[in-house]
Amino acid sequence: MDHNINVRILYALNFTYLLNLWEIVKGRISILKPTTKTQFIECLISVWRHDPGIKDMCPKLVRGMAKRVKLVQKVKGIRHSKY
Repeated sequence: MDHNINVRILYALNFTYLLNLWEIVKGRISILKPTTKTQFIECLISVWRHDPGIKDMCPKLVRGMAKRVKLVQKVKGIRHSKY
């Protein structure tokens, strides 16, 4: 039973929130409808620098990273990761 708790904790603590951030950024970029690689890069930079939602979300994600890492280390132990 203890193993199941650890699996749930790890699932809750995984780092998919970064993927969620990328999905939000992609959604904002798609509104701008870039048609070339250069336009895509310009849109990405614009969204990253000027979108208030993204500007608000990123510092929160950064501040929460240390807590997430410590909790994962507590559950899984300190070891190397392929990332």
